[in-house]
Amino acid sequence: MKEQVLEPTENFSLGLLTCDIPELGPKTQGKVRDIYKAKDGLVIITTDRQSAYDRMICTVPQKGMVLNLLSAFWFERTRHITPNHIIEVPHPNVMIVEECESLGVEMVARRYLTGTTTTSNGYQYFEQGKREIYGLRFPEGLRMDERLPDSMGIIITPTTRGKHGAHDLPLTEKEAEEIVGKARYALIRMYTIELFRFAEKVCSAADLIIPDTKYEFGVDSNGTLRVIDEIHTPDSSRFWRWSTYEERFQKGETPETFDKDVLRHWLADRGFRGDGPVPVVDPQVILAMQKSYTTPYEMITGERLPDSKVSDPSTIRKAVLESVNF
Repeated sequence: MKEQVLEPTENFSLGLLTCDIPELGPKTQGKVRDIYKAKDGLVIITTDRQSAYDRMICTVPQKGMVLNLLSAFWFERTRHITPNHIIEVPHPNVMIVEECESLGVEMVARRYLTGTTTTSNGYQYFEQGKREIYGLRFPEGLRMDERLPDSMGIIITPTTRGKHGAHDLPLTEKEAEEIVGKARYALIRMYTIELFRFAEKVCSAADLIIPDTKYEFGVDSNGTLRVIDEIHTPDSSRFWRWSTYEERFQKGETPETFDKDVLRHWLADRGFRGDGPVPVVDPQVILAMQKSYTTPYEMITGERLPDSKVSDPSTIRKAVLESVNF
């Protein structure tokens, strides 16, 4: 992650910002995760750092636990579809995983026309006026947050990382195929569709719609292809309440959402889409964000989260060192 100045400082006054474990040597930091190398894999600590529009915005209490524990929930339940990288979860904020080399392409599955980021089909359709997006032809007359026509089915819109922290870049499927290879792309495309269909089924039983989600794949030291990073979380997916969607859509209202679109919309309404200074985030927005993470976790898993006090750096450090037998 390109180092960013964390300003304004009041945006980072609550939650787990980082966790130092000097016994494990230097750490690598992503947008949300602190990563250490251990003897038998990688130690991934999921913090409460919150990004939007490829910028660090604030911290959201309990977010890290949600991402970590919800990913563990899905990884365990999707082993019949594809291998994943998880080894152990020694703490609500920590996952020990097999080290994999990322393929460099993120696979995004979509069933709805929605989104405010520049890579979303909703932004490109409405803000940019495009009707050919990711190499796919979209019909006229669609509305924001509308389910795509059945003739389109689940659409795949790959992206790749921009250089030096730049925004994600959209790809056509042909371009993605050229990056990872034809045979491997066919496999991760199949995995993507099967994972997404499974998520739709589980979420519908929990009164949730998952309009879109993204997956990252990597290869381990033995050449095994695995789904990595996170899966079906509020950071990698959108979640809407199913039972209120249709009525709200017919009224022209936005869906009842449980994901970081809460923050994206708040920022976009103030003219911020990743460029310029980060605004001071209203504490009520951070509280709403916290609920946007904890609510789908509880709806999907049927479990309550541990108290936010558990996300204490010293507690995390102790759990990690015991896990890796340091």
